[in-house]
Amino acid sequence: MTKKKSQPENSNNLIFERVAEEIKSCRPLRLFINKQKKKGSHINPFALRSKFLQLSSEKQIKYYQKSIDKFIQLLDDKDIDVNVQIERKLFEILLTKIEQKKYFESMSAPIKPVSTAVGYYAEIKKQENDDNPKAWKLLSADEKKHYTNLLRNAKYDYNSQIKHFSENLPERLKVEY
Repeated sequence: MTKKKSQPENSNNLIFERVAEEIKSCRPLRLFINKQKKKGSHINPFALRSKFLQLSSEKQIKYYQKSIDKFIQLLDDKDIDVNVQIERKLFEILLTKIEQKKYFESMSAPIKPVSTAVGYYAEIKKQENDDNPKAWKLLSADEKKHYTNLLRNAKYDYNSQIKHFSENLPERLKVEY
């Protein structure tokens, strides 16, 4: 025996699909392709994608910003609730994880520290050009505790930096960062 889906659920999915399509039309690559077509370019979209990826980071970030501005305007126009935005991961429809990373890095967003003391230790050693994968195992318990405390402090600093950084973001992006 199969259960019928309720009508409101189907309706919500249909609305989501329409909004998702509109969000896709705001993607940075789509904006770039549309601009090239307006200029009269007859290059196929795959070649334009390659051309977009060859743009300087600054130019790509300008397209990311235009895309985000249109995204925010669309969500406001459609009166999409912030919880729905988070639940349906609408920002991930707009920008890929790599694009999000580039965009937030361009805004000097704080970088999240690694999650373990071992990883934190390895990261510090890489910066010192000391790439010995077994070095962590050779540390004493006190030395390991020192790196655990350093990581805890780095995470605390990161959280305070995030709080400060997110104060300057538009409301719709605060929930995404």
